[in-house]
Amino acid sequence: MTAFLKSAWVGALLVVVLIAACSRSGREQQEKDMKKTGIDVVKEKHAPELLSLHGVVGVYIGQTGAGDSCIYVMVVRRDTDLVRKIPTALEGYPVLIQETGEIRPMNEKGAG
Repeated sequence: MTAFLKSAWVGALLVVVLIAACSRSGREQQEKDMKKTGIDVVKEKHAPELLSLHGVVGVYIGQTGAGDSCIYVMVVRRDTDLVRKIPTALEGYPVLIQETGEIRPMNEKGAG
């Protein structure tokens, strides 16, 4: 083989290896995305709607008293009208309401 053919062969091989590496990293990212737990996806999907309700100040994933995964909805004040608007379950996951009061950002010195 001539030097030109050898370098062309090495170049082509390098391109194939790079393409394979790129496709594998893309596949790995898809696998990571798929490993997101179902409750994470459900929370992300429904959080905007829940947060749009007047009196809702946060949404997070937690556990029930029995240790099952659930979605918590934090509210300023637990009131009957608001509670009626919040579903008791989302896509099979229980939804619990937590009265937190108003949530405000801390000032720069770290005091509320």
